[in-house]
Amino acid sequence: MKNRHKQNKKGLGFEWIIVYLHYYFSLKIRLALSEIIIPIIMSLICSFIYGISGKAEKGLDVLSGLLPSIIAILIGFSVMILTILTTNDNNKLNNNMTEIKVQDKVISYHQLILIRSTHVLFNEIILLLVVFVYLYFHGLDCLNTIWNCIFLAIDAYFIINILVSIFNSVVTIYCAYFDKKE
Repeated sequence: MKNRHKQNKKGLGFEWIIVYLHYYFSLKIRLALSEIIIPIIMSLICSFIYGISGKAEKGLDVLSGLLPSIIAILIGFSVMILTILTTNDNNKLNNNMTEIKVQDKVISYHQLILIRSTHVLFNEIILLLVVFVYLYFHGLDCLNTIWNCIFLAIDAYFIINILVSIFNSVVTIYCAYFDKKE
């Protein structure tokens, strides 16, 4: 354990990438479709429609007014979920194994839920940072329609991804208590 801790201190601060790698390794095709591909398609369509109508900046202004407080609440809930997961010794979740392998090891439902919840938390933080970056550049009045559409697509992707990921995590928890398979 000490060697692992020392390795993290020597790193460049990119240890958070491990969470994304574990998340992508734990995805099955249908979850990848619902949590990644569909949100990308929907966000691009949304951004395209707003871009064509010339209302991307108006849409971003509305989102940037609402998102910081909503994301802050979601981050609070995600931190609470992670706290409960890491402090709770639930034998049902720990002993019930999935069929999913991460780093060549079969993981438990507890580990799967932890991976997905941490991924959601990271995406919420990234979305909040994207909103603040947009507000910064918007305040400088240096964004054109293309940049507004790009920011809108990123915001829409993360919003859809976070909501679908939360939904799938709840379904995973439910399945862990009633079924051996996900």
